[in-house]
Amino acid sequence: ARAYLVQGFWLAVALTSMLTAVMSFGFPLLAYAHLDDHLLQATLAYLRILRLGLLPVLLWIACRRYLQGRGLVRPVMIALLVTLAVELLAKWALIFGHLGAPAMGVNGAAWGAVLEFYFLGVVGGGLVWWVTRQDATPSPSLAPNVRRLLELARRGLPAGIRSAVEVGFIAVVTTLAARVDTVSLAAHQIT
Repeated sequence: ARAYLVQGFWLAVALTSMLTAVMSFGFPLLAYAHLDDHLLQATLAYLRILRLGLLPVLLWIACRRYLQGRGLVRPVMIALLVTLAVELLAKWALIFGHLGAPAMGVNGAAWGAVLEFYFLGVVGGGLVWWVTRQDATPSPSLAPNVRRLLELARRGLPAGIRSAVEVGFIAVVTTLAARVDTVSLAAHQIT
């Protein structure tokens, strides 16, 4: 399991690079969505900030799956609940300007998410360290293993496609709602 965890970290690095490139090339395409200019600029700023959290959230996913695979679901659940509290506090402070933070609006929401992602990455790494320090088996190689990487990609591809379709569908519907007016977009987001 630890050997696959290491490869999961390598996969997270590769996916971060690919997703960052896709997002960078995809940003100009939003101009063709015919959004209100203010809304378009806010969306682009949000996404540019949000991509800074890609690596830690993908590392968290690798740590989470490793821990769950070892039957350690309670620490994962506690980490997610604590993270929810951290996320709410960070976004409340950064969106509205509480606790001495500047009021950043949409950008504050993005920075709150990035803080959440880094928190998850650190907690996931800490949990894995705590679990593996008690493990008597030798540490696996830290080098990329192409066979294991391809196996992880093959096994994860169906779930990845499902998630991409789900997120893509939500993004398309959100974009359509945003084309009507800002109030429709807000109603869609609340719903």
